[in-house]
Amino acid sequence: MAAHRTGAAPTARPSEGLVLGYHYTSAAVIADSSPAPPGDPVADYEPVGRPGHRLPHLWLGQPQRTSTLDLLDPLELTVLAGRDADWCPAWPVTRRIGTADLPDPDDAFLDLCGIGPNGAVLVRPDGHIAWRAPARPADGADALVDAAGRILSATPSARPTSPARNVPPGGNRDHPADDRI
Repeated sequence: MAAHRTGAAPTARPSEGLVLGYHYTSAAVIADSSPAPPGDPVADYEPVGRPGHRLPHLWLGQPQRTSTLDLLDPLELTVLAGRDADWCPAWPVTRRIGTADLPDPDDAFLDLCGIGPNGAVLVRPDGHIAWRAPARPADGADALVDAAGRILSATPSARPTSPARNVPPGGNRDHPADDRI
């Protein structure tokens, strides 16, 4: 039996939406007031730098190109900041977009993430945006430190549990080494 699709044709490759379109809310995401993109996140995938969404893929640099997804640390929170975001502290993993090392001449990445040249996003190791500052916050670096503290301080009772094991995502409380985001 052949599959039958109804409705409008997808606006992007469904595999992009399947991998990058997933989004959610949790204690490890600080939501902002921006609306979610309309439509089905798989069939109608629209890259967006909204908290809770996966970091959008974009190639940076010429001639040697780097994917924005390759900028993330697999174990630590990563700050992706605009070229003028001098308010970001010496975070363990910080990448400045729009610099000589990571050129973004048309500000395409900044536009996708909804940040200006002095804004930043804080990205979790799983590639989900945890927090976004479209521009320099009034309290500067303290806002970033506060956001990271809120994300990393999610208590087990505030996190959803796995119905199969009744263990919070990220690990077993009896094994602290397994307790990572």
